[in-house]
Amino acid sequence: MAGLRGEYTDAQVKGVAAPFRRFDLFPSFNYSYQINENHDLSLSYSRRIRRISYFTLMAYRWYDSRYTLREGNPDLKPNVLNNLKFNYGLLGKYYLSLNCMWSYNAVSQYNKTEKIESDNRLVIISTLKDGVKTQSYNLNAYIPISLASWWNTTNQADIYVNSYQTSKPESETFSNFNYSFFTQHDFLFPLKIVG
Repeated sequence: MAGLRGEYTDAQVKGVAAPFRRFDLFPSFNYSYQINENHDLSLSYSRRIRRISYFTLMAYRWYDSRYTLREGNPDLKPNVLNNLKFNYGLLGKYYLSLNCMWSYNAVSQYNKTEKIESDNRLVIISTLKDGVKTQSYNLNAYIPISLASWWNTTNQADIYVNSYQTSKPESETFSNFNYSFFTQHDFLFPLKIVG
């Protein structure tokens, strides 16, 4: 199954931000294949848009406290997300999945300092910047194991790798690696109920 959507954006706010015009295509597809009764595969891809909220686009400053301000950024552009998923199933009970997501214009918070001349006060101004390149990978394994007729386990492992590269005001790269493991043990004890 596949689909395609087109979207044209024409944004003009005179005196606040530069005109913004663009045309985007948003394809999506989903494919499933059963190799045999024991093996299943599926693959999907989607391209979506994450819009900027009106509140963060306002070109105004407002106080959070005496020393912290927030500032809107009218030049923020929408963020387009790409998502690719692969799933594999074995015997209808063991599952392995890989999820990849990437973007070239994610939004991140940016802090700067500024001196208020009227009372010689230094404040922190928190705003948002776009142009962040992000990549995210997640590998998940679901493996139930029966150790005995009275002992069943459910086991799950997750591995996450994320990276971020900023472009404004200077280029920096951050990455992290996380993992988690989960196991659940169920014990079945025979009970003799006398009526």
